[in-house]
Amino acid sequence: MSDRAATMDMKKKRWRRGFCIYLCVLALVLVATLVVLWVALTRGQARVDEANALAAEQERQEELAKEQALQERRDLEDSFLRFAREADAEQWAVYYPETSRFESWDTVKDSLIALLSGEPTCYKAEDWSLENPHYLIYRDEAPFADVTMVRQNNSWQVGHAELLLQGDKSGSIRVPEGCTVYCGGVELGEENITERDFALREMDFPEELTEAVRGKTCLVTGLFAEAAFRVEAPAGFRAVSIEEDTWALALPEAEAETYQKKAEALVKSLVYYYMWGNQNTYNNMSAAASKTVKDSPAYKIISGSYDGVTWTDCFYIDYSCEATAGDVLVWADNCYSVDVACKASGSTGRHEKTMDGAYRIFFTDSGKGFGITGLETL
Repeated sequence: MSDRAATMDMKKKRWRRGFCIYLCVLALVLVATLVVLWVALTRGQARVDEANALAAEQERQEELAKEQALQERRDLEDSFLRFAREADAEQWAVYYPETSRFESWDTVKDSLIALLSGEPTCYKAEDWSLENPHYLIYRDEAPFADVTMVRQNNSWQVGHAELLLQGDKSGSIRVPEGCTVYCGGVELGEENITERDFALREMDFPEELTEAVRGKTCLVTGLFAEAAFRVEAPAGFRAVSIEEDTWALALPEAEAETYQKKAEALVKSLVYYYMWGNQNTYNNMSAAASKTVKDSPAYKIISGSYDGVTWTDCFYIDYSCEATAGDVLVWADNCYSVDVACKASGSTGRHEKTMDGAYRIFFTDSGKGFGITGLETL
């Protein structure tokens, strides 16, 4: 082999060795690059998988929360509707006292039972929310109840309920100013007053009254039965019914006795004067008139009857007279009245006569103490 050939062979061997070394290095670099890339890709995928898993868990939790909220609302509505449809009168009685009513539960109960026989119509109130589950119940197209639910012991229950049902009856009462009026145990307020500052009874001598008692009218509506009023008088007085819908102030019994006895004495004397007619007429008239204030309307009524009484027969045989005074009513600081019922009978020997009736006796004080000044036949 020539030197040139040997040299060329040597170069070829060197090139092959160098090329092999290059290929090995290149392979190592490629492998290293692939390893690094694989690791990077693996870590990146792990992060992606973790993010996807987190997102999936969040989505699952959200769906679970939505399902729980939906189930919570279903439970709430089921509990409310079950109560609205199934609660009987005894269950509603538990909630009845929570609102001020003008009549007792027993009064409302019969009407309520009739309403409960029908199907209710239920609505969410305008302020309804899951935090404030407020509902309205209607029956027969009329407001029936206001209900708010609460969650207790992992279940929905009635937290507050108020009956809104109203009757179609009403009631009014006239009482003196200063009196407190109750209906069904509930005190009536200003919103129940429809009229005030009027005379409870018209008097013949209003200009002579001092601090006259004035009246007010109270009205209640939406009742299921007739109104049951109770009147409480101011301190130092009693409240008494004088007519179907009118009350007046009366003196306490201890203070009234003096006036009652004087009124009874006048009525007995007056009836005696009438029944004895033409027997001792003037003296009998004077005895009756002397129990009144001289020249007062009562005095003039009695003395003015003299001429007529003298023409009547005398019913002195088996004569008897009973007089019973009622409450002493207060019309002003200086004016009282007493109604006195009387029952008298007598005979002339041939004819019998009875006098069953009543008188209203007025006491007034013009500065000299109370005396009888007014007389009315009832």
